[in-house]
Amino acid sequence: MKSDAAFLEPVRSTGSGDATCIKALPGSPDREWRTPMGSNRIHLSDLQNMPESALRALSPDILRLLQDDLKNRKVETELLVGRVNRAFELRYADTVEGERTKETGRVRVRDGEYEAICDVDKKVTWDQKKLAAIVAQLKREGEDVSDYVETTIKVPERKFAVWPKRVKEIFEPARTEKAGSPKWSVEFAA
Repeated sequence: MKSDAAFLEPVRSTGSGDATCIKALPGSPDREWRTPMGSNRIHLSDLQNMPESALRALSPDILRLLQDDLKNRKVETELLVGRVNRAFELRYADTVEGERTKETGRVRVRDGEYEAICDVDKKVTWDQKKLAAIVAQLKREGEDVSDYVETTIKVPERKFAVWPKRVKEIFEPARTEKAGSPKWSVEFAA
């Protein structure tokens, strides 16, 4: 059976007001997919309803533009999140601070039919060197430290890469390497 790619033919109409069309050739399960009328540019919102055969037919140039759109949208979204959070602060911060009984936790403030909620997470950090000394002291005293702490041993890959072969061979049975998720991008070829 032919792959979908064999059925696809990007078509750009020269007529004014026409849309960009990703056209399926005869025999394809999808007939075609068009951008909105008056547009010759595929936008991120167009991707939601685009069949996979049309996605496959997107050119590297279009993919690069979509990738740039995503980066821009991410920056814009982060800025907007900051502005919305600032609006919450300006409207409710004084009231929330008056209601707060401790630095962290949840405070609810009634505002007409709504309730504004301010959550402040607790972020705890531990001094690793001090913990190691405490654990060593407890072990010397005969305590089972597993009742108190969880120990995780980490091996940075960049350090492992430069270890002597003999040491690597000792650690190798404890090491598992898995592939991560693919991250796609497109660039102009040099």
